[in-house]
Amino acid sequence: IFDTVNQAGAGFVRVGGEMVPVTGSMASAAVALGIATRTTAVNGFQMLAQAMTAYQAPADQAVHYANLLQFAFEHQTGPVSQLSAALANLTPYAAQANTPFRELVAALDTVGPAMGNTSRAGTALRYMFTSMTQPTNLAMTQMAAIGLITVSATTPAMQKFSASLIAAGGATADFVAKNDHSVTGLKAMFAAAQSVGLVPMDASFNSWALGAHLMQNQMYDASGKAKDLTTIIDLLSSKLKGMPDAQKMAVLKDIFSVRGAQGAEVLLQQLDKYHMYLNELAKSGDNANGVMARQQQMMNTYAGSV
Repeated sequence: IFDTVNQAGAGFVRVGGEMVPVTGSMASAAVALGIATRTTAVNGFQMLAQAMTAYQAPADQAVHYANLLQFAFEHQTGPVSQLSAALANLTPYAAQANTPFRELVAALDTVGPAMGNTSRAGTALRYMFTSMTQPTNLAMTQMAAIGLITVSATTPAMQKFSASLIAAGGATADFVAKNDHSVTGLKAMFAAAQSVGLVPMDASFNSWALGAHLMQNQMYDASGKAKDLTTIIDLLSSKLKGMPDAQKMAVLKDIFSVRGAQGAEVLLQQLDKYHMYLNELAKSGDNANGVMARQQQMMNTYAGSV
């Protein structure tokens, strides 16, 4: 079940050019996943190791992750090789965007069949997650336009920053008064602060503004990290409700890019299905019908046919 005899003896499996150690529980889960997905244990190891490495999951979570991967396979229309490739391409970006693996599986199982191609769905979701971790100026402007971002001139943090900017010679009182109440204005103050050394030149506007409590963005926490996918999609559903489809798509393109917007559009259109999958996945992690039970069931079927 390993690529080579040496791998089997050493207890490692090759994943993405690296040799990943395999524990007993992971080995059992991988073999069961290979059987459940009708492929091989090597494929099971690869999918498990990719997901667990991206999320820094401990070895004792192998069965949990295997069950989630089985769920992903059972709700896709394409071959398992396509799902495996999509997950390998997508999982690191989802983890970086603070989206739990369960939510990633629910999203891929929602978007994949709708697009008719798991690889295409994986690419769309990858662009979504990348946009979430690295929002562009256009995205920030659009978030403000639909009410996800607020900037207030009257907060203690803004008043302190404004005073420091003026004292450092980076702005006048008139400049501050013109810019301290909008995202566009705060960006101008951010640039001015960088020019006088109050803010590092390599700082991210989003992380800086949120961390300094100069801006509130409902899609991000106070440290500037993106919230999970479910929170973001539910927020967008609320903010875009009643908006014409063409206008809604334009907003999504500004926030997630053209390709990312394709995934976001499907998730919004099929939000009930996405939440249904989430609820099922919450029960699937360690359920009695998971990969270990499926392995035993298939072995019993085979034994009965001999």
